[in-house]
Amino acid sequence: MVLLRNQLEGLRELGCETIILAEASRHNTALDAKEYKVYQLPPAYPKFSGVLSHVVTHLFPELFPIDTIYHAAHLILKEQMDVVVGTGSIFSSLWTAILGHLTHKPTIHQISLGTVIGRRRWWAADVIKGYKVPYHFYPQFIRDFVEQALREIPKRGLGIKSLLNRITRIVVNSNFSKRELIDRFGLSEDKIDVIYPIVKLPTSNEARNEENPVVAYFGHLRAGRGAHDVIKAFKIIRTFHPETMLVMASSEIHEPTYLYCTRLVNDFGLKSNVIWRGVLADIHSDLLNPSTVIVLPYRDTPSIKLIEAMAAAKPVITTRLDWTPEFISDRNNGFLVNPGDTNAIANKADAIISDKQLARRMGRKAREHVANKCSVRKNSKLFMSALMRASQVK
Repeated sequence: MVLLRNQLEGLRELGCETIILAEASRHNTALDAKEYKVYQLPPAYPKFSGVLSHVVTHLFPELFPIDTIYHAAHLILKEQMDVVVGTGSIFSSLWTAILGHLTHKPTIHQISLGTVIGRRRWWAADVIKGYKVPYHFYPQFIRDFVEQALREIPKRGLGIKSLLNRITRIVVNSNFSKRELIDRFGLSEDKIDVIYPIVKLPTSNEARNEENPVVAYFGHLRAGRGAHDVIKAFKIIRTFHPETMLVMASSEIHEPTYLYCTRLVNDFGLKSNVIWRGVLADIHSDLLNPSTVIVLPYRDTPSIKLIEAMAAAKPVITTRLDWTPEFISDRNNGFLVNPGDTNAIANKADAIISDKQLARRMGRKAREHVANKCSVRKNSKLFMSALMRASQVK
């Protein structure tokens, strides 16, 4: 949501009027501002009871009843909008296409950063090889599988290509995503715009604890995000630097993964060297600024956390996966390793902890790279150009 807000602010500065349509139960207050006109659409499933409505919304987060769609179309025509812009997954392009059809307006669908386009083993994203999950977690795994199946299978349907072709222009956040769309769905290269996410640079602060190096991980605590790889690599890092601490800050916890990670910590004798944190009030002052190196060893798909760490001028170790090579130039502004290679993670962390000049140089180059690729003004102009091109299509 922060990325969307940054984009809206950039467009407003360029004189683009934005009207936001948000379904009431999913409306985010981060978009509330006097600069924007916000319409709250009717609740998605008003005929269901509270509990059932919550369940349906959770299982089908990208589905809307036809009444909500018609209400949105009415508002688009009432406000005489020039272009309809949708944002979300590939599957949510369904609503962008339908609204374009109902209103006869040109459309743009922006596919969110981190959306998996290619064929992935989504059902095994949080399965840890060799780990026997306790029986009491079986119901959760079954529930997770059903939920993921209901979300993922429609995204891989044959109708997706037809939907994407009905949209005027498509915006993606990486060249990797553009290639995936072209290769998988046969879309025209000219139809797709690559606009990197707009990220505001925090106040530069390269503060670090020189006496006690800090390795940090932040994001979802899931096997698919490589959380357990951080623990395994940290065990090796401690043989080089016994005084090093590890901070694991998790915004969402997958309980089986958390149990496995805590067992690793106990088995490795690291309990007094690992700090578990939840959602942080200020990610920069509470985590990024005091850290020596950020380790984000993704296994399923990278996240915006990588770019946030780079923007904070922190040296990052991440995996060579999807769009990460577009941001990390190995050995220049960070390190790239293969997914699951904990020895490589430990060796790269050792290099950063041992060489303060290397750490500072990598951090500065990482920040400069984000400043160039994710500039508010530059990328807002690119999105404005995409809007103009879409509006000219009859």
